[in-house]
Amino acid sequence: IFKQALEEFYIDTGLYPTNEEGLKALVEKPMDADIGDAWTGPYLERIPDDPWGREYIFRQPGAEGTDFDIICYGKDGAEGGEEVSKDITNHNLHEK
Repeated sequence: IFKQALEEFYIDTGLYPTNEEGLKALVEKPMDADIGDAWTGPYLERIPDDPWGREYIFRQPGAEGTDFDIICYGKDGAEGGEEVSKDITNHNLHEK
């Protein structure tokens, strides 16, 4: 859900949201952005919480040389962890 919305944001504006703007930029036009009328959102109706009711973390650029990271810290809400507390990112989402 986030990847498609972020790609649409990028196609329209030529950039990804900043860390300060975060995923909220997919719902509301960033006020301090120098994107003029290029923003044609909203790209999402709302930003969902992670499965434990916390906000997802957005980082741009991504830690592994990617355009962005979207992170859920798992059940414990802390970085790292095992099993249900393991961090979930857009890079490891489909790992088993």
